Amino acid sequence: MNEENKNLEENIKRHIDVMLEHMDERFDAIIEDQCIIKEKVEKIDLLVEDMDYVKSTLTDNKERFKETADKTTVDDHETRIVKLENTALAKA
Repeated sequence: MNEENKNLEENIKRHIDVMLEHMDERFDAIIEDQCIIKEKVEKIDLLVEDMDYVKSTLTDNKERFKETADKTTVDDHETRIVKLENTALAKA
């Protein structure tokens, strides 16, 4: 009976060793996957920062162009008003 118990104990130890080795491989795979995910998240964060910069630049340029367009429109209206006034004064 003692011999059977020793064999059983050795079989259980081998089985546990195999299970632990398999679990160790799985943990390594999980850690590797987490590193890959972390790299991808960092790349996404950089892309978001770049997109925010581009968006703010576009907004700034849009405001600048709007100001320029508005100024041009005001200048055009002012020129037209001066011409109309000159024409009206000339007729009077």
